[in-house]
Amino acid sequence: MGYQADIGDGYWRDDNRDVTLMRIDRHENKQLGRILADKLALSSAPVSILLPTKGLH
Repeated sequence: MGYQADIGDGYWRDDNRDVTLMRIDRHENKQLGRILADKLALSSAPVSILLPTKGLH
């Protein structure tokens, strides 16, 4: 069920049907942030981002 995005060669694992875990390095993390920011900037309506700060349980 997993997929490979256009970010790095990091470690990918399907944890369950709703969550794919991804490990990326500092450079890839920065690149991912830019991709998300670019996509959000295209929105014509207000957006909210929810990020887990204590992991997924």
